[in-house]
Amino acid sequence: EEGPSDLRWIIDPIDGTTNFLSGLDQFCISVALEVKGRSDLGVIWRPASSESFSAIRGQGLHHQGSLCRQASLMPLKHALIGTGFPYRSADLAGPFFACAQDVLYRCRGIRRFGSAALDLAYVAAGFLQGFWESDLKPYDVAAALLFLDESGCITSTEQGLPYSPYRDRILVCGFPDVQAELQPLIGKHYHTDQRPL
Repeated sequence: EEGPSDLRWIIDPIDGTTNFLSGLDQFCISVALEVKGRSDLGVIWRPASSESFSAIRGQGLHHQGSLCRQASLMPLKHALIGTGFPYRSADLAGPFFACAQDVLYRCRGIRRFGSAALDLAYVAAGFLQGFWESDLKPYDVAAALLFLDESGCITSTEQGLPYSPYRDRILVCGFPDVQAELQPLIGKHYHTDQRPL
């Protein structure tokens, strides 16, 4: 996270490590190239299914080599939402479970797969339509944040501010209409400080 270069490779060799160690096949490899602090190239590979997601800024998101559709209009009540438990963050356990209960009955369902990089790629590709999680690391999200941009999804903090994995604790994202409904729900439950710069 330090140094003078305008180019930074961000690599997660196994995202979903607990799944991998337990013999579950929901894990991936995530690679991104940041240019002046913004991801401009990203690849996520899911070895178990030989499934790939890739993007170059301005050229759209590709899944298995085919261009993905842009995020469509959809209300939260029709959306499938992904999340992750705050296992690194005991201070957020109470807000998480209260929030999950609130969100559960306002959407089509909630899924927790155990690989944030894949979850975010699934939102960008349209398999999920929204997502929130706390205390993600740059290597969890670097490639997928580009995917979300390229597919027309919206990302923010729980307070609706621009999200940075170097600074912020909560990521909320999704199709535009879904994110617009989801963000205030998340913001109602979480009141976090930014990470120190």
